[in-house]
Amino acid sequence: MAQNTRTLTLSKSEPQQTGLMGYVITDAKVYETVKTTMAVAGNFGWLLPHHTMIWNAIEAYHKEFEDRHPTVAEIESSDEVLRHDRKMQDRLKHEIKKAVDARVDFGYLALESDLREWQRDVVVEKALREIVQLHNANDGEAARKCLISAGVRLETLSNGLTDKFRAAPDVMKTENAERLEQASRRISYGISYLDEALGGIAPNDVILIGAKSGVGKTELATRIALANAERTKLNLHPKRVAFFALEAEPAEIERRIKYSLLIKAYYDKYPDERRWEKDEALLSYKAWRLGIAQSVFGEFEDEVQARCDVTLPYLQTYYRQYGDFGIEELEKGIVKVAKNADLIILDHLHFMDLPSDNENAAYKDIVKRIRHLALQFGKPIIVIAHLRKSGPPNRYNPIMPNLDDFHGSSDIVKIATAAILLGNAKNHVKPCLETYQGYNPTFIRIAKSRIDGSLVHGTGVAYYDFIKRAYKKEYSFGTLINGDTEWRPTDPRQMPVWAVNGTIDAEKIDREGNVVKAKKETVDR
Repeated sequence: MAQNTRTLTLSKSEPQQTGLMGYVITDAKVYETVKTTMAVAGNFGWLLPHHTMIWNAIEAYHKEFEDRHPTVAEIESSDEVLRHDRKMQDRLKHEIKKAVDARVDFGYLALESDLREWQRDVVVEKALREIVQLHNANDGEAARKCLISAGVRLETLSNGLTDKFRAAPDVMKTENAERLEQASRRISYGISYLDEALGGIAPNDVILIGAKSGVGKTELATRIALANAERTKLNLHPKRVAFFALEAEPAEIERRIKYSLLIKAYYDKYPDERRWEKDEALLSYKAWRLGIAQSVFGEFEDEVQARCDVTLPYLQTYYRQYGDFGIEELEKGIVKVAKNADLIILDHLHFMDLPSDNENAAYKDIVKRIRHLALQFGKPIIVIAHLRKSGPPNRYNPIMPNLDDFHGSSDIVKIATAAILLGNAKNHVKPCLETYQGYNPTFIRIAKSRIDGSLVHGTGVAYYDFIKRAYKKEYSFGTLINGDTEWRPTDPRQMPVWAVNGTIDAEKIDREGNVVKAKKETVDR
């Protein structure tokens, strides 16, 4: 016979239930899951009486306001708390804060798995007891129905479904406020093509960015981080960015940013000097990184550092140095920074340690958990990923990767809200922009977008300035043809309405790097 339901507790430790209570306090979805568990089991049995009191306060609030989950302040000022003496009120407030802080140590995804398992154990136990009773009473038909009912309930739990459905009109009443609130928290890619095509980065987004080695995945991630975190005249309210740099050496992201500011300071002071007039090696990132270019950039070091002190306090980086870094470490890290972050960047997915030899299943689970965390905290997460190695280049190979090239299960793309692919375009955009020294054309392909599926039919070309370490505002737009082996620019009359800066014709960039804008012609109706 199954063990007694009273021993089927979610956890054997008070700290773990304290972490769960923290999620119950801060997340309405977790509250609903625990409530469902209680309904199935009949009695949850919090291990600490203070947790029972806090739970009762949250329950009372939901009975009064069905559509809202209470804030911490509302729980602390509820009748269920205030009815106690001052000493107990202070104790409960302390326990609430302790529970919220404990979330960092106990990831909810693992606790949720325990909840589901516990629910299944309780369903099986209750069904077995009832079936035995009905069998002893010679009521075989009722026993059979009980078994079928238990099977349906187990399948519901396995699929993660709940019994709570909402009528569409009720959802629509709250949809407008929720949509506008999310729109107010939309942030920028800092790349005009992506901002104009996708409309920016929305809360809850999980954005997958993939490219082959050397194309610029980390550089793009760094540009996105800098565009949001740096306080400038155009960005008076910078965003807080948490950057997990798993592949980079310590301080690499900061070095990339610092170099871009140094080279900008150099050209601001010497605007009349033609680019590349000096020895090319002395202006390169490599020369600066190795200390060779100190004579060129040394005079700007203090100026740039002073600027960073003022403009970049909102960028935080984590570097992996030793030890394992798997999904549990990532989850704890995201929980720790999510409250004070507006954007989270993981560079990259394939530098994480896997819990098993089944890579496809492991990567799917990691991205699934990342999606859960993005929804839970309402914070977008950008995930950089490797692509599978392809065969030797030839004229019959596609010039751009596709979704199937992401390393790991195809499910990782299905879970993401958007997928962006990068490719080297310098040998495919005519004329070859090697003649325009310092600019490197990069294909940007939006291979998936839940908000606008039509974007998958076009491919942009962004122009990266190797000297200033930044993308030009203007870009080209076109389509891949002949089995993705060629790129053809779009007729100006057929440009998408959102392509405000999509005006670069590859043949119309002068030797100084200035863009000659192509005029958009109107079509006779």
